[in-house]
Amino acid sequence: MTKISKRTILIVMASLLALVVCAVPAYAYFTDTASASGEKNIVLKYDGDIDEALSGLDKLITVTNKGESDIMVDVRLVGAYSHNGVTVSVNGNDAWTCPSESIGTDSQVWTYVGGNNEGVLKPGESTNDASGNRTLVVDVEAPEDLSEFSNFNIVVVGHYYPVYYDDQGNPHAYKASEIEGEN
Repeated sequence: MTKISKRTILIVMASLLALVVCAVPAYAYFTDTASASGEKNIVLKYDGDIDEALSGLDKLITVTNKGESDIMVDVRLVGAYSHNGVTVSVNGNDAWTCPSESIGTDSQVWTYVGGNNEGVLKPGESTNDASGNRTLVVDVEAPEDLSEFSNFNIVVVGHYYPVYYDDQGNPHAYKASEIEGEN
């Protein structure tokens, strides 16, 4: 009987030891707590409005944030190149930039970088200021004879991206290509 009792006690002790070894990390997991106070509103509604005013043959492009959250803006200009005797130049002043890799055979992508917020448009804010220095200007010069000018158009496509801020407060755009892992 002594052998059976020692064996039973040994099995019970080994089982308890295994239970304690496994239970301590699980207990720590379930008893770990964190607390927070205050509140932060999260707004997911973003939208923009693009205005293409004409001044003669020139297009004056202004983008306005119509949503409830911060946005960043790209504008794609399709057909904004010189052809058929028409000279086209784009002036972004210091508020817009067009990296050379974004210039294709028939289009250009301009990114808004102006304002006081590193290119971020706050709700209700516009890329145009009182002086007009933040307007993207597509300057078109046509020949005197407008007969070849009939099939000429510059298409403006606006892209609006919601903004997120990193730990240092720097703004970044949630672009679809970055979200989907594309380059």
